[in-house]
Amino acid sequence: MTPTAVPAGQSTSGTSAGSAWQKETEPLEAGTLVRRLAEAIPGALASQGEEQQAAGASAAVASAVRSAVLAEFRTRAQFAGRICEIDARIWGQEGVPDAIRSTADEHLSQLGLRRVTEPADGAELFVITEGKGDVLEVLRPAYLDEVTGQTVLGGQLRRRPATPAVHDNDPGTDESARGEEQ
Repeated sequence: MTPTAVPAGQSTSGTSAGSAWQKETEPLEAGTLVRRLAEAIPGALASQGEEQQAAGASAAVASAVRSAVLAEFRTRAQFAGRICEIDARIWGQEGVPDAIRSTADEHLSQLGLRRVTEPADGAELFVITEGKGDVLEVLRPAYLDEVTGQTVLGGQLRRRPATPAVHDNDPGTDESARGEEQ
């Protein structure tokens, strides 16, 4: 389990009902976090006393926090995208040492990123990029950010024909049949 950020001065044993840092059971959304922080800041500023507040400071702080949180989400999205691109290249290569594969798996897990390698686990995460046929082959896995609930990198599929079944009565497949025709 990853540690949860707790503002200075608050207990880590629980959070107050109005805390902006409540543990989420749903994917975290930037808008929700920004709204909670923006709502919590005026109360925190009010508790500091009037002499510490300049006119309009509350709105300025809320705006600054809003910008900072959105910038952090953009930074996380960029970083997660790069990590997923690297992992997708590792996933598709043969001969990659197990130590590198397990390290990539560990990093994805620690960052709250999930690799999806089966279209059945999330068909909406994949696009078909080429081919014809009834069988779908994964060219690149899809990646989900479990913290935000967003798709980080879409997966790619290729259609290919199903391998034809070999029948005993097909010409050229049964040696005894060829011998009888001669």
